Amino acid sequence: MPLLAAGDAAARPDAVRRLRRSPRRGDRVGDLAQRGRPPDQQARLHQTGEKHVPNRRLTWQISPPHPVGRSAAQPPGGGDRKLIPVLKPEEAQRPYTVTELANEIRRELRPLTAILLKGEVSGMKRGTAGHYNFSIQDGLSRLDAVLFADDSRRVTTLPEDGQVFIFRGRVDFFGKTGRLSFIVDQVEIDDVGKLRARLEELKRRLELEGAFDPKRKRSLPFLPHNVALLTSPTGAVINDLQETIWDRYPNMGIVLYPVQVQGAGAPMSVARALRRCNQEKVADVIVLARGGGSFEEMYAFNTELVARAILDSRLPVVTALGHTSDRTVADMVGDAECRTPTEAGARVVPKKADLLTSLRERRRRLWTA
Repeated sequence: MPLLAAGDAAARPDAVRRLRRSPRRGDRVGDLAQRGRPPDQQARLHQTGEKHVPNRRLTWQISPPHPVGRSAAQPPGGGDRKLIPVLKPEEAQRPYTVTELANEIRRELRPLTAILLKGEVSGMKRGTAGHYNFSIQDGLSRLDAVLFADDSRRVTTLPEDGQVFIFRGRVDFFGKTGRLSFIVDQVEIDDVGKLRARLEELKRRLELEGAFDPKRKRSLPFLPHNVALLTSPTGAVINDLQETIWDRYPNMGIVLYPVQVQGAGAPMSVARALRRCNQEKVADVIVLARGGGSFEEMYAFNTELVARAILDSRLPVVTALGHTSDRTVADMVGDAECRTPTEAGARVVPKKADLLTSLRERRRRLWTA
C-alpha cells in the first residue's frame, strides 16, 4: 500500500481509491489459505502432515422453488439446496470375514522366513502328538514358539527352560487360535562353553559314584551267540559292522535295534533300545555305534540319560562312536571302547578260522599225548 504524503496530490486520488476498494472473495480465500505459511510457499489444500480427507462426492439436491417466492436465504437459481453424500455402490467397501482377515495376515507374514532369533526358553511343554510349545523372551518381549515333532527329531539339541538358544524359523499366524507364533525348524546352542561346563559337572558326579571305575566294568563273552547292534539302520556304520562280524564269523547272529544317533530325540531313543535289549535277552553283547561328528552332533552320548542306561544294563556294552578328539560319557561308562565300527566288530567276535585251527591243534595233541 502506498504511503500518503501531504505534498503528493497526484497520488492521493488513486491511493484513496485503493483504500476504499473491498477485496474480492477469491483474494480472501487465498489469504486464508496462505496464512501461517512463509511468503515464498504457495498455498495448497493438502500440505505435508495434514490429514487427507477423501472426496465423498457431495452433490447438490435441489428442492422445488418456494411457492411464494425465493427468500433472501435461498441460493441463486431457486429451490432449497442440501448437501447429501452420494457414494457409488461399486465403491462401497465390503467387510472382511474373520477367515479372510486371518488369511491376509498370513499373506503379509510370508516374507518372514528363515529368520534367526536369539532368546531364552520358558514354559517348555511337549504335546501328545510330539510337538513342543514354549516361549522365547529377552526380558522385554515374549513370543510364542512351536517345534513340530518332525523337526524335533532333526535338531541337535532340545531347548530347555532357562537356557539361551539361537533359533531358525518363520513367523506364522494361526487363525483358529488368533495367535502369532514362531515356527522353529533348527536350534543351535548359543554358548558351547556353557554346554561343556554342564558336561564337566556330569562327569564329576558320575566319577564320585564310581561309574568310571575299571573294577565295575563287565567282561565281554568269549564267543557270543548273538550280537546286538544299536545304531542307525542306514549308512556306512551298519554296513561296516555287518561285514566285519560276518567276515570273522560267517554264521554269527546279529540283532539290529535301530536308534536315532543325532538330534534332540537321540538320548531317549538309545536309552529305550538298551532297556529293550536287556529285556528280550536275545543277544550276549551290545555294540553302540555311530559315525564321527562335531561336539554338538555327538552330544546325545554325553547326556545323563544315556549314561544311566549303560550303567543299568546287565549285558556288556561296547562303544564305537567314531571320534578321535573327545571321549564321550558313554565311552567312559561303557565296558569296552573302540574307535571305529571295524574295531568294535573285531573286539566282540573272534575269527572262526582261528578257532577251528586251535581246535584241530588241541585234538592232535590229545591223540599224541
